[in-house]
Amino acid sequence: MTYASVSMRTLRFLLLVAAIGMAALFRVVAHEPGLSTMQVRVLKDGLDVTLVFSAKEARELARKTEGAVPGDVIAEVILAERAGSATRFVVDGEPVKAEAATCDFDNDSNATLRFHVKARARKTLEIQSRWLDALPAGHRQFVSVEAEPLTVLAERLLSATSDSVIVEMAPGGAESTETKTIGTWPDFVGLGLKHILVGFDHLLFLFSLVIVSYRLLPTVQLVTAFTVAHSITLALATLNVLTISSQIVEPLIAATIVFVGVENLVRRDIGRSRILLVFIFGLIHGLGFASVLRDLGVGSVSSGIIVPLLSFNLGVELGQLLVVFLIAPLIYWAGRVPSWKHRLVPVCSVMVTGAGLFWLIERLFGSI
Repeated sequence: MTYASVSMRTLRFLLLVAAIGMAALFRVVAHEPGLSTMQVRVLKDGLDVTLVFSAKEARELARKTEGAVPGDVIAEVILAERAGSATRFVVDGEPVKAEAATCDFDNDSNATLRFHVKARARKTLEIQSRWLDALPAGHRQFVSVEAEPLTVLAERLLSATSDSVIVEMAPGGAESTETKTIGTWPDFVGLGLKHILVGFDHLLFLFSLVIVSYRLLPTVQLVTAFTVAHSITLALATLNVLTISSQIVEPLIAATIVFVGVENLVRRDIGRSRILLVFIFGLIHGLGFASVLRDLGVGSVSSGIIVPLLSFNLGVELGQLLVVFLIAPLIYWAGRVPSWKHRLVPVCSVMVTGAGLFWLIERLFGSI
């Protein structure tokens, strides 16, 4: 018996309605991590600061000053002029100002601001990120404070409600400060959990897998194959062993959703061959997960990697298990109701396919 028990005309109509009806929702929530980074290097003559935002959010920050969406060249000028207001530094109890800044948009859809603060911290260094309120809700900024030679003094994920970090310096100055991490692993577990729960593209892929699996063992096998696969590429990409542009990875993730959704509609039996397929597609999704850590600077020579990598992956797995735990009983119950296979599976699969097509078109050709 095939799952495609409705006519092709009906399927095409439902596909069109699903793609149009859900477009606004998925445009907002699909794989939008809302991440930026701040790297602060403590030098003998002051602080070197590097801020990295997505180009989209950088243009939005510039727009709030300009009143209209500026081109990249104008946005670079605006952000460079405003860089001094992006952060607040208090060195040994005294506020200090940033020097002239530069801003550049690169080919990886990022905007990078660089400036210097001429003040040396001997006791305490307080850093406040002041643009978080102007960024979309839920935005996180990964702050890494380093001393020469490439010693991590502190790492922290900031948000609009927790926008500052205080680094206690050793009596001898930054050079003798021991490496310390401030709340890093719980932050990365939370980041991984949030990323999977608000990453609707990953969730829809997972949903499209289990929607036609009515027994525990096949469900466990599918989720395990997906987990092992994305863990491999997550590690390789974060370590910079495997580097693929997000402009390639993101459309591929959308394509995996379309493929599985269509497969649910047209295949009579979905058995062990899907496990291999899920493993291959999981490798692609792992590259998408890795982009989050790489955007945060995890995996660079100057930053620790094991704790963020394992913690983030743990958060992703917890999110997956939570989703499967919540929907598996419903799927099991529905598998015992004949009308599920005849009606609900095709309808849900069409909606999944429609969402995947929307993301695929948007990621290939830009906003629509």
